[in-house]
Amino acid sequence: KEINENLEKDLNSFFSSSGTKEFTEFDEAVNIYINQFTTEFKDANLSSDTLKTYLSRIKNIRKYIKDTGDENLLCCKFNNDFVIEYLDYLRYEKGVSARTRDNYYTFIRTLSGWMMQNKYIIENPCEGITKIQKRKTEKTVIPKLERELIFDYYQKTNFNFLVFCLCCYYCLARRTELSKIK
Repeated sequence: KEINENLEKDLNSFFSSSGTKEFTEFDEAVNIYINQFTTEFKDANLSSDTLKTYLSRIKNIRKYIKDTGDENLLCCKFNNDFVIEYLDYLRYEKGVSARTRDNYYTFIRTLSGWMMQNKYIIENPCEGITKIQKRKTEKTVIPKLERELIFDYYQKTNFNFLVFCLCCYYCLARRTELSKIK
């Protein structure tokens, strides 16, 4: 046991002296990342939605790592194979949509960029991975007569909702943006 501990210390010191932190535990690196983007949020450089999304993505990656029995995952194991397996797990085992899988991929690209910049990994684990080609969403135009019926109905029954709908309709604003208006 003592020999293994000495080897581990020497190996870590070798890689530390070479300027990389690949043998740092993934969880430790992610905690540093969380502290940094939380500071950015406090300084108003990140929105609360971004903070919430990043924390959720990290929580789900950590859960996946735990479920695969690799709680002590080293940063060097956060590689292309890991990312592909995780994205496949999300899409084909958990059954998330292509868009959700692509959103996770975008987050992992951001995280791995930070990890490369801070020398936790040497190679980009997202290299060669692409987003899933999505079909175009079909948008339906509500015919003028139906629109007028809808507007008349809500003018009589729920005027506040009508104003909200008109804002979405005429300003091309999404309901998420409208809900954030102060």
